[in-house]
Amino acid sequence: MIDLLNCARGKLDDPILMDWALRRYKHVQSRDPVLARHMRRAWFDDLTLRKWIGSDNHDLLTWVFRNLPAECFLNVHTAIFERWSQWTDSLASQSAPILTTYDQQQAAKLFSQYLDQGIGDANKTMAVIDQISQLPASDSRRLLAIVTENILDLDDQHSLKGMFLNAILHVTVKINPEVANRVFASLVKIYTKKEQLEGIFKTLCDALFDSTNFLEVIILARQSQWFYAFASWSVVFVDNAPLEECDRVLRSSNQFVEAMALLSQCRGHSPALDLLFKLVQHAETVLDESLHDDFGCFSVAVLLHAYERESLETSSLSLTEAVELLSIDIPDFRQAQALTDHLRTFDLHDVAEVIKKRMIKVHNEYGGIQLAKTIGDLGIVTLTPLLIECLGQDRGDYLCEEAKAALSQLGEVGQREILARWETLDMSQQIYGFSVIEDVGGDLAIEFALDRSEEMLKGDVERWCQLATVAPDTRLVARLESELHRFHPLIDAAFYLLCHLTDTRHDSLEAVGKRVIEERKRQQKRMAAFRSGDFYQETLTLQLRCPLCGDQNPYEVQQILISREPTRYSHVLVDEFACVSCGAWPEFEFTGESSMALMGEMLRLLAIKSTNPRGQSDSPLQEISVIYRWEERSAPEVLAELRAAVAANPDSQRDWVVLGRVNYRLGRIRRARECWQRVFDKDPGIMEAGLGLAQVMADTDQPMDAFNMLLALLDHQTDWRFLRINELSPKLLGEEFAELYNRLHKLLEIKGRPLLHQKFIGDRSKVGRNDPCPCGSGQKFKRCCLNAAS
Repeated sequence: MIDLLNCARGKLDDPILMDWALRRYKHVQSRDPVLARHMRRAWFDDLTLRKWIGSDNHDLLTWVFRNLPAECFLNVHTAIFERWSQWTDSLASQSAPILTTYDQQQAAKLFSQYLDQGIGDANKTMAVIDQISQLPASDSRRLLAIVTENILDLDDQHSLKGMFLNAILHVTVKINPEVANRVFASLVKIYTKKEQLEGIFKTLCDALFDSTNFLEVIILARQSQWFYAFASWSVVFVDNAPLEECDRVLRSSNQFVEAMALLSQCRGHSPALDLLFKLVQHAETVLDESLHDDFGCFSVAVLLHAYERESLETSSLSLTEAVELLSIDIPDFRQAQALTDHLRTFDLHDVAEVIKKRMIKVHNEYGGIQLAKTIGDLGIVTLTPLLIECLGQDRGDYLCEEAKAALSQLGEVGQREILARWETLDMSQQIYGFSVIEDVGGDLAIEFALDRSEEMLKGDVERWCQLATVAPDTRLVARLESELHRFHPLIDAAFYLLCHLTDTRHDSLEAVGKRVIEERKRQQKRMAAFRSGDFYQETLTLQLRCPLCGDQNPYEVQQILISREPTRYSHVLVDEFACVSCGAWPEFEFTGESSMALMGEMLRLLAIKSTNPRGQSDSPLQEISVIYRWEERSAPEVLAELRAAVAANPDSQRDWVVLGRVNYRLGRIRRARECWQRVFDKDPGIMEAGLGLAQVMADTDQPMDAFNMLLALLDHQTDWRFLRINELSPKLLGEEFAELYNRLHKLLEIKGRPLLHQKFIGDRSKVGRNDPCPCGSGQKFKRCCLNAAS
């Protein structure tokens, strides 16, 4: 494995490598702060950052500002000041904190100039609001007053007014609480749904106490109709906290009235409760009556926050008491860090035993999440198996995420244990375990990538490429070389990255680089169109599986037939193309990823239809019907029925002919040819099959071959048999034959052969019910094709 820090040094003027470096830094930042600091110094030097600040690659520059701390821009911040006024949207938003970090006076000037022009840029406005509290008091109050008036002047139906007011409330409560009444009342008037009211109180709790944990507990309790007795958590609160009264209010049938009465009694306890009481009084007249009880419960949450202890005396706690308190069922428990530090005073072996026993009781609670975090913080490697158990399918997502983070903190120990147990892990454990392997990287990650390359490059290209680029190695370059023929964007990007990071020269690198850049431009164009509201899509990129070689690759698809009953009949891919891996032309299978993409496209179409019911669809998804068995039916349903018929009876020439014709009508030319060729090879006298093949030849730029096929058919006209006489008469087939023949005759300027009369076959006597079936089955017509006609 090549030295990670040196392999990218001086190469980050390339957008592909810069994007990789930022992602790798993000992976490392929380797990290994020391390595992250070395990455910042080695990779993100002043010259590199100045280059990107001056570029027009705003998407990548936004990513730079989002991931790197302000300290990285010490020597280049003047360039950011010079350009901020011209930047918009996310770029302006992500770079705003750098302005207030380095020159608050100049930042205030830039913010003021922007507000003078209006607040139409939502992201930029939100960034200004967020940074106001970082300015000197005089500037922050002045700018807050300006932006508040601009927002309050918006119509209540304006789509952004609520979002802006919520952000303003957070700032106002912090720096000018005496004028928060108008903002709070306006917000309550606009936000008339329970979820919106939850958002208001989350903002309020976060602004007043930098925490929302008690509010989260109450919200969860109301959703699950469960009751938490806060009186049992008295150790968390100061001695005079009205916990029993809070519990009584939360159990009450008149929560709003009782909450307001309790709040009135307690308002002298702290400035926060005084402010809440004023806000409630001011907002009560505009509050939607249906939200009264929710408003009362959420007010109790604010009251609980006001009585929470600032700190906890831990020195007298025993090991068991500390672990039990640490695992209390409260999210983001404020005292967790103090308790974790206290656990460091005990023997880690003893700590591990107590945590292991406690986890059995609390793994489905917030306490289990906190214990998993504590294991990582304390570096208790003996509990690695316990963390892997916490990744299981029967565990909650939050616990899985925290256990994964802890395993990453344990580094190679956690990684090695996951690799040793890999074959016995369930799907959830493998998904989260894979992230740990990727986070830690190193030689073990390389070996895993090489060992699993065969299966993963078939079915999970994305994850394998992510893993391969974590720890650059020339062996991975060699493995990807054999996959370049697939023209897979992810494989191309991984190969390009690894070649540059390992300084590997390759004949295909230039061509691959062009493909990577073009794909990046295409994705950026699509994202830009999406952000601007242009949802037009000529194609969909779908991950499809070749059933012959098993590889999954992305393809640009122009038409998919939607099934009316997707649970019974699969959607149908109309496009026909070769598998980029094996070169065959299979009936591709939709993968889970492609099914999700199709679902997303359907939702997009529903949204468009709801706003413009008569609008024309621009989507590759189409709903098409065909006439089959004398009725109009969904094309995917008909195809499914015919495929089932030929699978059950492969010798049914009639079903093969019908399947060929349906495929042809839908534009699936290659599939139609396969069906008709199968019939024609067995019986050249079946006219429908021969005519179908001639039509395919004519449609695929083989006019002379098509004409010669028709001539050969005419030479054996006396041997012609018709399988679908009851639904498609010989007369009609003859007209199709003559039309194609005469068109090719003129196109090829045939001499010496006359044109065909359209009625050259004429009417044929109708087949009787008891006559031999013309399909050649040997049965009577009434028992064979009469009732099966389509």
